[in-house]
Amino acid sequence: MVSKAVLVSEKLNKLGINAEVYNALFIKPIDTNLIDKLIYENKLIVTIEDNVLSGGFGQQVLSYVNSKALRNVLNLGFRDEFIAHGDVDILYKLYGLDAEGITENIIKFYEEKINEQ
Repeated sequence: MVSKAVLVSEKLNKLGINAEVYNALFIKPIDTNLIDKLIYENKLIVTIEDNVLSGGFGQQVLSYVNSKALRNVLNLGFRDEFIAHGDVDILYKLYGLDAEGITENIIKFYEEKINEQ
């Protein structure tokens, strides 16, 4: 997913939305120092994982950020449901986890949060 995240960040940067990519190598222990830095330097945090969202990395980040009473976290991954086997690129597209789907979801979320503030 890191290579997709890099493509997405390049697309977002071209649209004038500053995007950086951090590769989280593990879920626990969560790097709270990095997340604190991201919270205070950015308008939103997006997690992308090739995993079910329930109990995953994004949920760990969201739980930590919520403990700080903040709301600008978007978690992208597979819903907690049966995922058919098949060509990975087709599945990513079907579930919006290809570069285009991720970019669209981030732009939509970003615009909603910016308009909210």
